[in-house]
Amino acid sequence: MAVVVKDTIPVQDAIHMGAKLRTRFLKREQFLVIGDKIASCTHLDSMRSLVLKSSHLLRDSDLNLQDKMNYGAVERLCKPHINALLLENVPGTLFNNDFYNYVSQSLTSVPSSNKDLRELVST
Repeated sequence: MAVVVKDTIPVQDAIHMGAKLRTRFLKREQFLVIGDKIASCTHLDSMRSLVLKSSHLLRDSDLNLQDKMNYGAVERLCKPHINALLLENVPGTLFNNDFYNYVSQSLTSVPSSNKDLRELVST
């Protein structure tokens, strides 16, 4: 039987939050709008057409909306070199840069489950 603890706030782990944002970001019929800025996966499409795959290291499946549980894609899309390549090769990617920073910071704000608990406590 499950025990409900009072005064708790359920929080989803970071990789699932990242996957939800990735799914929303990849919906081509709707833009991801926050404030007065827009994120569009067409910027990623443009960058992939201009930059060699050996440089961006993205997979076709990373931009496949049908695969909503592709957690590796979330991590690859948030690599710092993706931001750099977008800013360098595709004009108008300011919000995409903010989007990737937000998701990557969310992913790194939650301790990795493969770390030893003693390591987490001592830091």
